[in-house]
Amino acid sequence: MSGYILFRLLMSGYILFRLLKSGYILFRLLMSGYILFRLLKSGYISASRCTQSLHHLLSSLILSCSAQHHSHPEAL
Repeated sequence: MSGYILFRLLMSGYILFRLLKSGYILFRLLMSGYILFRLLKSGYISASRCTQSLHHLLSSLILSCSAQHHSHPEAL
């Protein structure tokens, strides 16, 4: 089981690296991070909520990137 998890982590990291290199999600990451930063700075959300939001954002990006890679592997 741990070998499978390690494989999935490596594949997700590879896919994320390729998409970051191509610029596909760099803009989305920057904008989402900027919005979270502004909300945190204004006091609208707490630091723990910001951390949870960042974790959720990265998880959803990795899942969507993985799904896109499986539907169009030749795009990378």
